[in-house]
Amino acid sequence: MIKRILSIFISIGIIIAIMNGCDKDKDNPVNSVNLLTNDSSKIWRLSKIVNADLITIIPLSCIVDDEHQFQLNGSCLIDNKGTIYNNAIPPLFSEPPKFCKDTIDIVDTAFWTLSAKMDSLTVSTHKYVLTGKILKLTSDSLIIKRTYKDLSVQTEYYSAKK
Repeated sequence: MIKRILSIFISIGIIIAIMNGCDKDKDNPVNSVNLLTNDSSKIWRLSKIVNADLITIIPLSCIVDDEHQFQLNGSCLIDNKGTIYNNAIPPLFSEPPKFCKDTIDIVDTAFWTLSAKMDSLTVSTHKYVLTGKILKLTSDSLIIKRTYKDLSVQTEYYSAKK
């Protein structure tokens, strides 16, 4: 009887040890910083915008070609790829910009931070500061909801560059 009880306890101990040994997430947890930067740097591109009236706006080519490279050290490079939209600062999309225009390739340096709860992303350049609530962040998708000074709201959908 004692041998049977002892073998049951040993079996349970082996099962627990195997289960704890297989838990890889404890050693290398994935968090918002890892997802945003891929542990080094990662490029994101805007794919669509939904405004406060729930109208989906597919941005012009001069907006979707922009690359936002988030780096692990907190810097962010924003490359316009040689085209800009008709206004010089990030637009609030009640309707799409009317046109794109060619320009020199400009790479702005920005800095990004996440809130303590990692549910809010702020990007600061010398021209503007944008803060948004992170609605979704996976290895290939970033969705941010922004509220602007005039209280208008838009949701931006980004995809990771492959």
